[in-house]
Amino acid sequence: MTRGGFVGTPAFASPEQFEHCPLDVRSDIYSLGATLWFALTGSTPFVGHKMEEVHHAQHSAALRIEQLKAARVLSRLRSLLKSMLAFEPAARPGTHELTAELQRCAAEAQGERRVRVALTAAAILVLGASGFLIFVSLRIGDGGRLAPPVQNLPSNLPASDKSLAVLPFENLSEDKTNAYFADGVQSEILTDLAKVADLKVISRASVMQYRSGVQRNLREIGQQLSVAHVVEGSVQRSGNRVRVNAELLDARTDRQLWAQTYDRDLADVFAIQSETAKAIADQLQANLSPSESHVLASARKPDAEAYDLFLRGEYELRQAESSWAADALDRADGFYRQALARDPNFAEAAAALANSRLSRHWFASPLAPTELEEVKSIIDRALALAPNSPEAHMALGFFFYRGHRQYELALAEFNRTLELQPNNSLARQSCAWVYRRLGEWERSLVNFQRAQELDPLDAGIPMSTGATYEAIRLWKDAERAELRALAIDPRNAAAALYLLVTRLNSTGDVGSARRALDGFPEAIKLLRTLISSPGADTGGDVAGILGFPSIPIYLDVMQRRFTGAFQALENEVANDDRGHLQQLARRVVLHVLAGEPEAAKSAGKEALPLFEARLRERPDDTLAMTALSWVYLALGRNADALRVSIQAAASIHRKRCSVWSNFPERARANRGACGRA
Repeated sequence: MTRGGFVGTPAFASPEQFEHCPLDVRSDIYSLGATLWFALTGSTPFVGHKMEEVHHAQHSAALRIEQLKAARVLSRLRSLLKSMLAFEPAARPGTHELTAELQRCAAEAQGERRVRVALTAAAILVLGASGFLIFVSLRIGDGGRLAPPVQNLPSNLPASDKSLAVLPFENLSEDKTNAYFADGVQSEILTDLAKVADLKVISRASVMQYRSGVQRNLREIGQQLSVAHVVEGSVQRSGNRVRVNAELLDARTDRQLWAQTYDRDLADVFAIQSETAKAIADQLQANLSPSESHVLASARKPDAEAYDLFLRGEYELRQAESSWAADALDRADGFYRQALARDPNFAEAAAALANSRLSRHWFASPLAPTELEEVKSIIDRALALAPNSPEAHMALGFFFYRGHRQYELALAEFNRTLELQPNNSLARQSCAWVYRRLGEWERSLVNFQRAQELDPLDAGIPMSTGATYEAIRLWKDAERAELRALAIDPRNAAAALYLLVTRLNSTGDVGSARRALDGFPEAIKLLRTLISSPGADTGGDVAGILGFPSIPIYLDVMQRRFTGAFQALENEVANDDRGHLQQLARRVVLHVLAGEPEAAKSAGKEALPLFEARLRERPDDTLAMTALSWVYLALGRNADALRVSIQAAASIHRKRCSVWSNFPERARANRGACGRA
């Protein structure tokens, strides 16, 4: 201790050590990352002759990845080190994530036994074993490619003793319409457990296929989800009384570890959920921080009728996810608003209403600026009521992301959500989507991988992973990821579409692409749904203007079969104004590409006033911007075309981002079109 209370070796100290912030295990993870970096390269991640210089480098300097590449370090390990050395503690992996990833790195270090032993020892160290490990210089080469996704189904990851899945609860009520209530109880217990950083808790999307009434083989479920434990239960509601049965079982042995029956008034349902989550965490000997202990011990007490209305809204929102139909979202909104009218201090209902409204804006129909401001006021209200609500911070992240494309602000809120709820797979995916839009490919892939660990049976995650690999032209990795998505869900039209595009771009075999498309018409239906969504950012290139609305037209253009392309365009039916504008834009582009300047000019004159009016009405409409740039090009107004293209690029706020990579988050969410329950 030489100055200002600092303790440690500066070159290996975490940023929070310099700032005298409270320290936790994430600081140790940073230091372990720095130690591994030094062992691999012979240099520290950030250098400086003084403490201040080291800390300034942590703030402002980029990691010198070229050092790892020069040492031929496996790309999987490169990505892991980058996440371990993240400046923000919330962006670093948790202990179980880190352990699993170190073991994967060891498994990939084929032929180098000492490497496998060292990395496995590091994994043991992370889990709390004492010891002093000296890491020799490791040479792990894979040709410099990014790490491929996990391939085996079911998962072959080791199941941590502190891992679990909360399976759907059985509805034992005489009134079978109370299924929404049983779903709500299960979801709330899962949500509470997901806030415990020392646990690995599988997300809801992966557990819902194991609904009650279906024969459950716990050992198979444990293997498929890579968990050691499962929670089962039932809910019986009669008037203002509710009975909840819950039990914790060892999935490896089918042995019951804990069970409890609660028979109480409906108003005590929150206490039941909190007590159940706390008992399970205690049974698994989870190390709870003071804040986590407080969260699990603090039973929220909204009005009982308001809570019932909230659960009905949650049920309707989940139903809406199959199509994102406006009327389904309206039903969810209605229940949330009724819940808030009954209990104005119900922060979760406020956050849920904001999230539902933002889903409408992104998937169904755009909200007006005044409506978006109303959403912001709802989120502010939720945060004022519950400053540490992960649901409210998640909604604020979506407000910045979906409402205004303010990616850095969105990323901060998603990371705050992960601080409060480390097992939140959607927040992890959202980070991946933002990083992809910012062109930070490896960070995006690392976050997708972590999300997959929390949600192993969500086909949308490998689908999005494959789209990311496709964007950076790693065709084989992209194909493996899409095949994994299809292995999880063979009817996933989005994964089939991305697989088609990957093979088309990697081989140039248009005929094969046509045959594949003929065998999967759902892909075209999905594509038209996605392109019409307000969140769609069509790129200004040929793929963006032609490929998304109609893959067959795009294939015709690739083969220079313009007669067929024009015929296919005439056969398409525009269902709304946006669809009509898309057709006008495609007609202009086709004439330009076909080398028909007079026809292009004529089509451009027809389209010009409509697109200029659209842009005046909605200055943030990227479809209008990108299409207008082609219209100006057709009219010979090249300077205007360049100006609007630059405006569109600035609005979308992407760096080096392929147009194909903008759609997976919408494809993932469109569960009905993707064929997922």
